[in-house]
Amino acid sequence: MDLNRPRKELIHTLVDKIVIDKNRIITIKYKYGVIPDCTFEYQNLNLARNPYGRKGKNQYNK
Repeated sequence: MDLNRPRKELIHTLVDKIVIDKNRIITIKYKYGVIPDCTFEYQNLNLARNPYGRKGKNQYNK
């Protein structure tokens, strides 16, 4: 069993619920009190950069 890449069955067994509030604070609540609850702020690390801006490439082809 690789705990760095847990299987879905293990996650369903251990996680009670995941709560995301309006400020993008994520709290993972675990079953059985074996693991303390984990809270952290969401950070999008996969920001796609569009070199043409928000409207896209077609804004320059008018």
